Amino acid sequence: MATEIVPAPERAENAGAVYVAAARAEHLAHCADCRAVDAEIEARAAENAASIARRDRRQLGLHLASTKAVV
Repeated sequence: MATEIVPAPERAENAGAVYVAAARAEHLAHCADCRAVDAEIEARAAENAASIARRDRRQLGLHLASTKAVV
């Protein structure tokens, strides 16, 4: 009896995401305007993540004392 090979659903679902990521990377390699926009988006996301981390520490009561280097 022959068994039929069926791709895993995760792989089939991720195939579209992989293609989109590859196409986007290819486009960014050639488009300076889109690279600039992408860099700005990444910078804003990093600032937002830092802000959220500070807020979470305050809400959780994790007030960490600032440390200073000893010379």
